[in-house]
Amino acid sequence: TEDWSAAVAQLIAEARALEGPSRGRLLFDAAKISFHQLGDVQGAARLLNDALAAGFDGPAVQAERAQVAMHRETWEEAVDALTRQAAAVEPAEAT
Repeated sequence: TEDWSAAVAQLIAEARALEGPSRGRLLFDAAKISFHQLGDVQGAARLLNDALAAGFDGPAVQAERAQVAMHRETWEEAVDALTRQAAAVEPAEAT
């Protein structure tokens, strides 16, 4: 657990030095570790929101956001994330 916590802290520290989607990518990675390895649902939700605010988005981000929202039982957020995930995937499948 200490190693995972250290990894999250390192990713957040590195993200602070960046801007835009590069920052968001590191925050997204930190969110995944927080949720899947540490079981920190609230921390993962904050990091996902920060990743989105930094401009990092896509089907994987929305899928993770939906999982976290379901664990938090924030159903409107889960529906929103799944809707956004579907919208992001549909155009790619049409080509």
